[in-house]
Amino acid sequence: ATSSPTFASTTLSNFTAGSIPFFGTGGALSQNNSELFWDSANNRVGIGTTGPGTKLEVDGDIRITANGAGQFQLYASGSGNDAVMIYSTYDSGQITGVNWWTGVDDSDNANFKIGNSNAVFDTTFLAINRTSGNVGIGTTSPGQLLSVAGNAHVNSNLSVAGSSMFGNATTTGLTVTGGASFNS
Repeated sequence: ATSSPTFASTTLSNFTAGSIPFFGTGGALSQNNSELFWDSANNRVGIGTTGPGTKLEVDGDIRITANGAGQFQLYASGSGNDAVMIYSTYDSGQITGVNWWTGVDDSDNANFKIGNSNAVFDTTFLAINRTSGNVGIGTTSPGQLLSVAGNAHVNSNLSVAGSSMFGNATTTGLTVTGGASFNS
C-alpha cells in the first residue's frame, strides 16, 4: 500500500477536491476553497466562489495596477446591482488623480453612464437610457434621442432636418455664422 505524502504533519489526502493548496501562516500547507477553488470537471477557477460559471470567476472587486502607477478596477456594488469599471491614477496604494468610470447604475433604471469623480455616479457626463436609447450629455434623463444640458459648440456643419424647435429663440438668441441649413 502506498501512503499519501506528508508535509509538516499535513497529509495531501486531507484536502478537499477542488482545493488549490498554498502556504499559509507559518508556512503551513493550507486550503480555503471559499476563496480559491479549482473546478476540474469544467476547467474553471473560482476566486471568492466554489462554483465558477466561466473560466475565471471572481466574486468581489478586481484591481489591476501597472507598477503602482495606474489602476483599472472592476467593481460590483454591494448595495445593488451596479456594474462599474473605474480608471484612475494610482501611486503607492493611494488614488492620486481623478477617477473616470463607466457603468450600469441599478438605482437609475440600469442606465449606462460615464463620468469622473471619486464617488461613482456622483458626477455623470454622459448617460444612455437603456429602454429608449436616448443619449444625454450633461443630463442623466435624456428626453430626446440626443439631449444636451448646457451649451454646445459645433465647429463645422450642423444640419437640422424635419421640424426644428428653438425654444424662445429670437433673432438675438440664435446666432448663425456661415451657412445654416434647415430642411423640412
